[in-house]
Formats: sequence, structure tokens, C-alpha cells
Amino acid sequence: MIMAEGEHNQQRRHYFNASTATATIDYDVDEEGIEQIVLRMRQKETTLYHNNCKERRDIAHNELVALWRRMLVEWMYCVVECCHLQQHSVAAAVYFLDVAILRGMCKSREEHQLAAATALQMSLKTFDTAVIKLDKLVKLGRGQFTENEVTDMEMKIITCLNWHLHPPTIYCFLRQYELLIPTEITDSTRKLIDDVTRLIAEESILDERFIRFPPSYQGYSAILVALDLIPDENFPDHLKNHFTTHMLTVAKIDSNSTPILKLKKRFHKTLKRSNKLQEIAANTNNTNVRNRILNDVKNCSKNSRDGIKRTQHHSPRDVKGQI
Repeated sequence: MIMAEGEHNQQRRHYFNASTATATIDYDVDEEGIEQIVLRMRQKETTLYHNNCKERRDIAHNELVALWRRMLVEWMYCVVECCHLQQHSVAAAVYFLDVAILRGMCKSREEHQLAAATALQMSLKTFDTAVIKLDKLVKLGRGQFTENEVTDMEMKIITCLNWHLHPPTIYCFLRQYELLIPTEITDSTRKLIDDVTRLIAEESILDERFIRFPPSYQGYSAILVALDLIPDENFPDHLKNHFTTHMLTVAKIDSNSTPILKLKKRFHKTLKRSNKLQEIAANTNNTNVRNRILNDVKNCSKNSRDGIKRTQHHSPRDVKGQI
């Protein structure tokens, strides 16, 4: 798997903790190395890839384009799930799609579909070990574009990006941040954190209103939200403080900064509207964790369900006809 620019694999080893009778992962953590990777990715997300630049944020202000974009992102997730591909590839694909939209390559419904299919294929080439064959990709487009049009669109997007094809995504930052989770935390709790953060990542990529926040902040906020759902007996407060202290040192991000607090609030509200969070709760073997999550969802008031002001979209059919 090819990662974001500046990222590499860290080694880890498994061992058995006799006192707790649980398998634990002890990461061979090189904090200095993680710090270099994270800071390099943070620099690139703002200076090279401009992940949350004003131009890209403006996508959220165009109601029809924003809705059509969301439909295409949902299509991408369906494709990677059905084809058993890497989910994190969608994050980079959406960035490529946004570039195509902003550079005026998508003026019709067919061009939007073409750009989305091309962006996904580009992302799979750079972030996964498998790709969708070009003829299969065209079939997925149901005759809306040809193989030559895909290759032409790919070249246009690559040219606009000046061959910089590894944008740091929320998944790239999550991979590094999770290495800083204390080794005392059990595998089952780590899996829960991974499940919740992946759900948040998917929701943030789908929702164009999160573009205003850089992926580095989104990833950290996602972990903090996951920690809020875990009882103290599974992740004690002193270990949470240990983690946030390390994050401040390594990533130079304060857990109490305004962007992080805003993101946490929005992510919590987004999760409470998601049926998938209840599925995560149902699949966990820890009764305390399950009850914590279900109670959190149950106590959500009707007002908080609409905490992020939503626009009244036209139906997908109306949007397709107007774009």
C-alpha cells in the first residue's frame, strides 16, 4: 500500500499480558519519527495540497454541486465495499474529484460521473494494491463515458495537481495518531476506537461542510470523540491525559483548541444521527461500552439532531437534471 507523502510503516509486536489475560499490542514507537511524519503531512496539507483552502470550501455553498458530490462519494464507498478495496482510498479520490470540480472539468452530469470514476481509479493506483480494470470501470459508468475519456480526464487532473498525487487524508493522520495510544490499552478497546474513527472519517468525507477543517484536525477530533464513548475502566483518564500530552508534543495540536472543540461537537452530533454507531455498539462484547454508546444516542435531543444547520436539498432527480 502506498501512503501519503512522508509517511512510512511502523513495526509492531504482539505480546501476552498475563495480569489482564488479554493480548496487547506493543508498538515499537519512534515518537521522533512520528513527529516528523505528522509535521511533514501537516505542512503539505496546507501549503501543497491546500486541503481546506477557501476555493475548496466554496463547494459547500453550491447546493446542487454539493448534493451531487455527496451522491458520487456514496457511490465510491459502495464500489470499494463491493470490490473489497481499501476504504481509505475514497478520501484521496474525493480530493481528486474536488480538484476536477474546481478546475471546471465537471459542467454536466456525465462529466461529474466521469470525474468521480477517474478520481477513484487514480486513488486506487496510489493508495491501494489493487485497481479496477478500465473496462470494468466503464461498465460501472453504465455507458456515460468511454475508456479514452477516463484516460483523458486522468491526465487533466494529474496536470492540475502537477503530479502531486498523495494528499494527506484523515486516514493518514489516524494511522499515525493511533500509534501514540498507550500500550496498556487492550486490543478490544483499540478495535472500538478504530471502528468509531473510521465511521467518523466516512461521515466527514461525505459531508462537504467538513472541508473547512484540515484532515490533521479531523483525525485528532475523531479519536477524542471515540475516547469520550469509552468508559474509564477501559481507557482511564490518566492514560487519556497521557495521549493528549503526546499529541501536543508530537502533532503540535492542542485538544482544547477552538477548531478541535468545534469538530468534536459536530462529530458527536453526526454520530448520533448514524445507525452505524448503534451497530458498532451491538457488536462489542463490552457491556459497559455498549451501554455508554446507546445511552449517549438515546439522550440526544431533537434539537441536537439538527445541531448542524442543514439546507433543504432538491431530490437527486432534480439535481441530476440541473447540474
